[in-house]
Amino acid sequence: MIIIIMLLLITVGICFFLALQDDNGDKYTFDGNDTTLMYTALKGAVSGKEFTLDEIQVNTYLNDEIVQKNDNIKNLRIYFNNSVTEIYSKISYMNHDITLYSKADISLDTINNTFNIKLYDAKIGKLPINHFILEYIISANIHPTDNVSVNHGIIYIRSSYDFNIDSFILNITFKEFSVGHKIITCKTNSLASDALDVLINALKTSDGREKLKHLFKVTFSPESIIEFGLDKIHEIIPKINDIKDNIADIKDDIISRFS
Repeated sequence: MIIIIMLLLITVGICFFLALQDDNGDKYTFDGNDTTLMYTALKGAVSGKEFTLDEIQVNTYLNDEIVQKNDNIKNLRIYFNNSVTEIYSKISYMNHDITLYSKADISLDTINNTFNIKLYDAKIGKLPINHFILEYIISANIHPTDNVSVNHGIIYIRSSYDFNIDSFILNITFKEFSVGHKIITCKTNSLASDALDVLINALKTSDGREKLKHLFKVTFSPESIIEFGLDKIHEIIPKINDIKDNIADIKDDIISRFS
């Protein structure tokens, strides 16, 4: 019995020692600050073409949405290396700071409009931990917000957002996503394609016609749909560049609302 107890104590001691060891240096440190992630996505959506987000933009967003809203998480850093994504974080536990390392599988769920982050091969310091411990750590330290939630150890980040520009609600929804070297490549819905539906719906009401008049500097009558027809509406769509200019004008407002 004494031998068993000693072996258990030695095992616990080794685990505790490994948990306190770490060779990852400053990879846990959050450096740089760029709050333009949503602004970049909004610009990309004007044309519906692919755009890239770098590690600093993504880490700034994660810092604002996760670190700043969860007291036990001291910092969080994500690295993109083509097929391998790595996450480093420092977490406060029982008055001690522990370092958590994990690889991550990030996928885009276009049905539920979420980025799904599933962690695996996790370690506390140099100590490998199983999925159940990892799931407990994630659930205990990441509290749900409007943009982030956790379920069964998987982190869900919202991938669809609404913006109000000149009284029009514009929706930006991520449609494609891939991991590259230090960047992610994304594609959203195209505001240029969606503009036709917005215009048709706006033309149906007097309030909508007034909004269009303010936006495009063109007067619309109640018979606009019949008068102009779809061809005429298509001619107005190139004025989407006006929306692009407006997006640039309210860049600071967009950034402040998502930082």
